[in-house]
Amino acid sequence: MSIKDLLEFPLVKQQLQDMPLFREIISEYSISKPFTGQKIAIAHVLVPNTLPLIISCIAGGAEIKITDCIPAKNDSEVLNLLHSAGYTVDHDFHDATDFDYAIDVNAYFKQYPPRKGISEVTRSGIHKFAMHSLNTAVIDCDNSVVKMVETFIGNPLAVERAFDQFIGSARELLRDKKVVVLGFGKIGRGLARVFGEYSNILVLDVDKSILVKAKQLGFDTGLISDDKMKNNSFLRDAEVIFTATGHPNVVSNSFDKDSVNAKYLLNIGAVDEFGDLFSEEEVFMSKNIPFNFNLKIPTGNKYIDPILVAHVMAIEYMIGNAIRDNEIIPFPKEIDIDLLNKFEKYNHPVKDLIHQYFD
Repeated sequence: MSIKDLLEFPLVKQQLQDMPLFREIISEYSISKPFTGQKIAIAHVLVPNTLPLIISCIAGGAEIKITDCIPAKNDSEVLNLLHSAGYTVDHDFHDATDFDYAIDVNAYFKQYPPRKGISEVTRSGIHKFAMHSLNTAVIDCDNSVVKMVETFIGNPLAVERAFDQFIGSARELLRDKKVVVLGFGKIGRGLARVFGEYSNILVLDVDKSILVKAKQLGFDTGLISDDKMKNNSFLRDAEVIFTATGHPNVVSNSFDKDSVNAKYLLNIGAVDEFGDLFSEEEVFMSKNIPFNFNLKIPTGNKYIDPILVAHVMAIEYMIGNAIRDNEIIPFPKEIDIDLLNKFEKYNHPVKDLIHQYFD
């Protein structure tokens, strides 16, 4: 099936409405064909906004193989579309050794990587690759400015949207209430910014330097230590506890359970951050996946657009620069800045906000 035919699917059109950077790159790749002669394995969450990523690889001339990194989150409409377009999804495909490159999520191909390089988009995946003996290059798309468009700006707005949909108006229910944000990374800073417009934020972290930044931004802070009694006091009178550390079991490890009595326990991490002391029923809706993943659209497409384009362009960069080093390589700064500028051209300014929260 031709690229033109793929772009005529209503579901694809719907995604591309809010993904102008993908509209650009699909058009460009249809002419330049940067992936001609390359075999690319794609491991991704097969939801609607993944379709432009897959189509851009096809437009670029790649021979592709598709698998799913989180089968439970697959969208049947996406699977049916790929099947009708002539592409199969191999649900047990972990071996990319016969491929040149891979677009990877959470180091899915860590054990059996492709020959020439991997583009990885998650922090957890980069951690896994860092702990593993590499025999191929890995480009770290997570540590980029455009990833902040998703995690710092888009994701927290989606959490607020999920709160409004599943619980009630956050602005009304949380006005002047104490909200604890556990973890002050990209997502934690975004949560503090969004919910801090109307609630009283307390930021908790294990890193003193990070808490200095939180205090500079006007938030109350607390240092998590080995002293559970002191940690427990931070949670007193909290209406909501957001977990956004990226580490499993952090609440169970750092607090006594009887101190965790907030009305809403909301896990925003990709792992179970509340941990073993808490049942599925005690964490609102989602113990093992981010709370906003209960939404049909977990994060708005316009915020996903630049980082997924970066995920594809990392492969183009490796091909064009003949990178073969067995190490983790930063996402190219010049491409990062260009994608951020394009996002602002189509949407709204974000540079000053990002610089304010991240020195």
